[in-house]
Amino acid sequence: MGYEFHITRAESWTDSQDSPISRDEWESLAESREALKNQGFVEWKDIGPQPVYGLTDSSASFSWRHGRVDVTGHMSDEEWELAESLAAALEARLVGDDE
Repeated sequence: MGYEFHITRAESWTDSQDSPISRDEWESLAESREALKNQGFVEWKDIGPQPVYGLTDSSASFSWRHGRVDVTGHMSDEEWELAESLAAALEARLVGDDE
């Protein structure tokens, strides 16, 4: 498993359900961003299928789970800027696995 980043409102991403980003809030924001494209779905046993978003021809993906947005894959400078702007729009922050 690789290192992931998370967009969260919580102090620690593992506590995201304490200050959650709602699925509807995330999907509304993702759908409003022209740069983000729906790239299919990820199937979680506990919450079912969730849309995955990313830039065209991107290796990084953004998906919602348990009150946060998980960011996986290698991020280019453009993707870093996008992740930070998404976090700001959600009044959240971008943190790594160790935060």
